[in-house]
Amino acid sequence: LREVGYAHAAAFSGFFIPAGTREAEVSFDVDPGPVARFGPVSVEWGQGADGAVAQELDSVTVRRMVPFREGGVYRYSQLVEGQRNLYNLEIIRTAQVQVVADTLSQDTIIPVRIRVVEGDLHRVRTGAGWSTADCFNGEAQWASRNFRGGARRLTVRGRVGNILAPQLGQSVLCGQAGEGDFAELTYQLSVELLQPFVFSPRNSLTTNVFLERESLPDVFVRKALGATVALSRNVGRQSTVTFSYQPALTRIDAGEFFFCSSFLLCKEDDIDVFAAANWLSPVGVSFALNRSNRVLNPTAGYSLGIGLEHASRYTLSDFAFNRVAAEATGYVGLGERTVLAARIRGGLVRPGTWDLPETDREVSHPQKRFYSGGASSVRGFGENRLGPRVLSVDVRRILEVPEGSSGPVCLPAEVEAGACAAGAVDPGRLGVRPTGGDALAEANLELRFPLFAQDLQGALFVDAGQVWARGPDQKLEVTALEVTPGIGVRYFSPIGPIRVDVGYRSRGAQDLPVLTNAIRPYDPTTDAPDSRITVRGADGSQVTLDWVRTDDLQSLGPEIRFGGGDTFWRRLQFHFSIGQAF
Repeated sequence: LREVGYAHAAAFSGFFIPAGTREAEVSFDVDPGPVARFGPVSVEWGQGADGAVAQELDSVTVRRMVPFREGGVYRYSQLVEGQRNLYNLEIIRTAQVQVVADTLSQDTIIPVRIRVVEGDLHRVRTGAGWSTADCFNGEAQWASRNFRGGARRLTVRGRVGNILAPQLGQSVLCGQAGEGDFAELTYQLSVELLQPFVFSPRNSLTTNVFLERESLPDVFVRKALGATVALSRNVGRQSTVTFSYQPALTRIDAGEFFFCSSFLLCKEDDIDVFAAANWLSPVGVSFALNRSNRVLNPTAGYSLGIGLEHASRYTLSDFAFNRVAAEATGYVGLGERTVLAARIRGGLVRPGTWDLPETDREVSHPQKRFYSGGASSVRGFGENRLGPRVLSVDVRRILEVPEGSSGPVCLPAEVEAGACAAGAVDPGRLGVRPTGGDALAEANLELRFPLFAQDLQGALFVDAGQVWARGPDQKLEVTALEVTPGIGVRYFSPIGPIRVDVGYRSRGAQDLPVLTNAIRPYDPTTDAPDSRITVRGADGSQVTLDWVRTDDLQSLGPEIRFGGGDTFWRRLQFHFSIGQAF
């Protein structure tokens, strides 16, 4: 009744139990009272923690964030929604939206008083962290929470990662940060403007300009300059729908093995065309619902999320694709500090023809492919290490004579023709390069329980997942899922749960393709003498071959068996990070 204007509605219950029976007659008398409407809306500013009254906002901005107006039919939920809208303005520290009328008066006009206490106009935040995936990192943020009035928020943010990764990349501290180009500094610089009211307090508009360098270890390095425009609408309690457009000029570095293995682009000229700066400009729509009870360490509730993206020449994108990704999590409390947490996640991407002159390949952009494995994924694998992979090896390791052998692994002519069986190469000299896929399925189940100390929590988990590459014979078989159990410990620090997890992968050997440097015969008329390949000979001495390396890549055949000889300890995967896995 209070949702349809009856502000003074009341219900009275009564019952009668006839003698000698076990049944009761229950009655409810409902007095709806008169239909009421909202009356005058007043705005007051309260004192902050320092006793001062700050008033950066104007009353018009405050009033427009509540969903009712004077003369509208009274609805109690609109008082709650208005208070929530005001709290969403970061400059407001506390907000109260209350009726002024005496509820006993049965008045049909309900005045409302809005009382707000403002926080600081500007905010500066800094932070630092460490994880096995991006080594040491730091960030800083400055925000103006009433930029040019209207509660607009202007935020300038900067982040740097992979600090000390070149020096510590081979240690347990930063073992998943990668090497070479992948271990160089990553960064992100962005400027964001949020308009909290767009025709309705339920709508907000965000514009963002960014410059970033992102590294997916052993996959590719992405550099991008772009912008994002996103319109969000609150469609219910803790549920949001967002429409977005993100044009970005994107360049892919260190991705030659990805292009050669995934799209058979092994020539330097072809790789340069695909890796050069191209426009990636998807439009998207997403839905998010969060009914969990906490942000950092949920113990009850659930959350849902789904996102759809489309890119084509009509969105001014060089790459065309359709992509969908969805995730659901749930938490159930089983007693004091004991929680059963579960998550499922999946996705699918279907590429279109690459929209560049003289190109008709169906190519999904590396950034939009799916990758699995890592501290917040399938924890039996390193970062992005689950799914399609390819082996890389320096051509000199193939042409040299292994210790204890009388001849090289392959002859130069065999490498040139791609007919080299590289199975005799020392597995320690083979690099593993993930290539991602077009379909993803993941599931996680974790039991979190208290340990002997108040700030410590243990965890037992089982993760399962797989990534599938696109192909004519692609089958999303359940039997292909990798299942990795593990254990973990969490320490509840002031900055959130500090987490250490150890997962175990049971997968044995796999047949994987091998890529190496392409070679050609030495031409004394055009090649410098020192450009010839020098390798280890049968007696350990250096031998110069009349062959030179090119900038192209060469795929070798057949595929070789890899990973079958791992011991128990080598199958363990260590992860260190901040925050629960999900």
